[in-house]
Parts: sequence; C-alpha cells; structure tokens
Amino acid sequence: TDPEPTDPGATDPEPTDPPLPSVATLPVTNIGESQAQFNGTLTMIPPGEEPTVGFCFVAGTGVEPRLGTPGAVCEPVQQLLAPSPFDRLQTDLMPGTEYTVAAYAQGANGIAYGESIVFRTVLLPVVTSSPAGSVTATSARLRGNLVVLGEPPATRLGYCLVAGVDTPRDGQPGTFCRNAPGGTVSTGPFEVDVVELLPGTTYSFAPFADTDAGRVYGETASFQTQ
Repeated sequence: TDPEPTDPGATDPEPTDPPLPSVATLPVTNIGESQAQFNGTLTMIPPGEEPTVGFCFVAGTGVEPRLGTPGAVCEPVQQLLAPSPFDRLQTDLMPGTEYTVAAYAQGANGIAYGESIVFRTVLLPVVTSSPAGSVTATSARLRGNLVVLGEPPATRLGYCLVAGVDTPRDGQPGTFCRNAPGGTVSTGPFEVDVVELLPGTTYSFAPFADTDAGRVYGETASFQTQ
C-alpha cells in the first residue's frame, strides 16, 4: 500500500522536561538565639521515585539559597515515599541575624525548591547589676544597666529581690519582683527603690529584662540593711 500522506507544515511535538518533585517551604518555628526549626512539605512525587528532601539556608536576604550558592548550607533530611511534611532543627545559627531558607526535593531528574522564607534569630538583652545604693535599715535603691536592648527588644526592666544569699527568680518562694519606673525601654542605667525591708538583713537581688522571647536575668548581687 502507498504510505500515508504527510502534512508538510506539521512539526514534531516539543519534547517535555522530565518531571520534578514538588515541595513547599513552611514558616520557620521554634526560633531561638542559635537555633530554628525549618519546616516543609513534599506535595508531589514523580511515579516510581523516592526523592530526598531537605533545606538550604543562607545568612542575609536577597539571595536564593540553592545548592552551589556561595555561603549557602544545604542539609538533607530524609527520603520520602509519599507526599508528607518534614522538618529539621538547625543549630549553630548566629544571634540576631536574618536568614533565608528554602525547602528542596531532589529527584531522579533534578532538584525542585520551595519558596524562600526570611526569618531572624533572637538576640537576648544583656542586663548587668550595679551595687545597691541609698541603703538604710528598711530601704535600698537597686541599680543596674541594660547593655544590649535585644531583638525582639526588651519591653520592661526591673528587679527580683529575696532575703538571704540566694538567686532570686520570679515565682520562687520569698522572692519579690518590681518593675522599673518609666515607659520606653532603652539601653543605659536604671534603678528601683525598695522599702519595708528588715533591719540588719542580707538581701540578694538580680535585674531582669522582659522581651517577647521571655525574661532574661542579670547576675545576682547582695547588700545588707543597716
């Protein structure tokens, strides 16, 4: 038989790229001074594959974290047989630093990346004690200094006080805590006057700074009423 006629204007179909896995980057959680939990989810797997999932991250913003990107760190987490979430607790991060992270999935035909997410590690405030002043039989002025404001910044300053030689902490039996006066918190010295103390008694006190990340205490100091 004669061959089928062909259309001289027809073209061969365009070749298609081999399929890649599909992955999404989820919000970063459990952010601390030197650690953060990266989260992602594998949303699609090409037939017959077991892709390796993980995360790439880099300090700073404006750079997409990728395998081979200068300064980027890429850490595999596991191989997955089906779409599912995955995470990694990343340590050894720098305090108060912005990072960019993206989940990835490496299949037989290449690597797919999720959307990049920017986060900042916590920088805790630094607060120090100064010697108590204006000490009388029943009162004293507790002094301290906020050296580092922190990120997120300190929102409140104060002192915790306890009778005896001890480490005063809020909620500890016998401990009394008082906020420093004033509204806006900034670096520099601050003080709190305490009254109704017992004569001839040793007291221990520690300054504190409150932030959204929790309370930070300075070193403990002591004094004795007259």
